[in-house]
Amino acid sequence: MRRLWFPCLSLVYGVALVAQEPATPSAVVGPAFEVASIKPTRSIETGTVISQNSGGRFMAANITLFNLLQQAYDVYPFQIVGVPDWAERDRFDVQATAPPDTSRVQQAALLRQLLEDRFMVRARREMRERDVYALVIARADGQLGPNLRPFTGDCTGKESPCRMRNGPNFTDAVGMPFRILFGQVTGNVNRFVVDKTGLTGRFDFKYEWTSDLPTANALGDRVSFITALQEQLGLRLVSDRAQVEVLVIESAERPTPN
Repeated sequence: MRRLWFPCLSLVYGVALVAQEPATPSAVVGPAFEVASIKPTRSIETGTVISQNSGGRFMAANITLFNLLQQAYDVYPFQIVGVPDWAERDRFDVQATAPPDTSRVQQAALLRQLLEDRFMVRARREMRERDVYALVIARADGQLGPNLRPFTGDCTGKESPCRMRNGPNFTDAVGMPFRILFGQVTGNVNRFVVDKTGLTGRFDFKYEWTSDLPTANALGDRVSFITALQEQLGLRLVSDRAQVEVLVIESAERPTPN
């Protein structure tokens, strides 16, 4: 089965997506949340705040069920199908606590269980044919762009040069696996991306772009993400079709009161 690499929620890069068992009510991995509170938000703010740490505490303010599904099942918005309208509109404040030794992986399982218990979420994963982009090397001779070069150093040891800096419209990376860059591409084009570059290993890459919004002209002479991808990194996106994994929401209800 084809493996797709992409980030989750556009802020985390290089998360692997592979076909899994159906996401019907799952067995909790490790301890359950000791305390969990879900209430309709009273805030007039529009932004969402999520705090998740390895100490077992999960907090989300002003969040929708749609966003919680992304967190719990580690998927992108465009992977989720079948949610009711209110799941993208109604907002909630969530606080949950598990024992301090609860890992992030266990915490995601606990969050899935919480959604199943309180929102009555029933979901499954399945493969569907969708429009995708294929990421390819732009030049026929295989030469990469001026800002994408194979890394020749060593990422081990205390003096490792390997690092990555991200801003709203730029990335500057040294010694990062190619899958990290590939994950960024999916997060920025809001569609599944299939890697057909054949590139593996670690790379140095640096590129900057505007958003594709009309107001982006105010940012000066920087270019759109797709243009930056081709001109600065020597990579190109072409339209394609492929079988990809989606999360189908079979049912969901507004949460019961605490």
